Amino acid sequence: MWTEGYWALVDSIRKTKPADCMLTTECNAEPYTQVFDGYLTWHWQCDGQVPVFPAVYGGAIQMFGRAYRFRCRAVRSPRRLADVQAD
Repeated sequence: MWTEGYWALVDSIRKTKPADCMLTTECNAEPYTQVFDGYLTWHWQCDGQVPVFPAVYGGAIQMFGRAYRFRCRAVRSPRRLADVQAD
């Protein structure tokens, strides 16, 4: 499988990291849920999106982050972003 080399690399890092540290990466990818502790991701913030990935993998990997680029129609102004963050 094409991911095996990367899994081996991350596993070698995991073996040397302190026990109280996490391994995280940006964005999300199903093949890597077994080797990372968290994903910095912001793909599920726009109106009408279905957060399937967080629903399926939320118990297996931590997802965190928020986009501030205002590309979503639902989040165009700083005031609207503040409203969304308060929800």
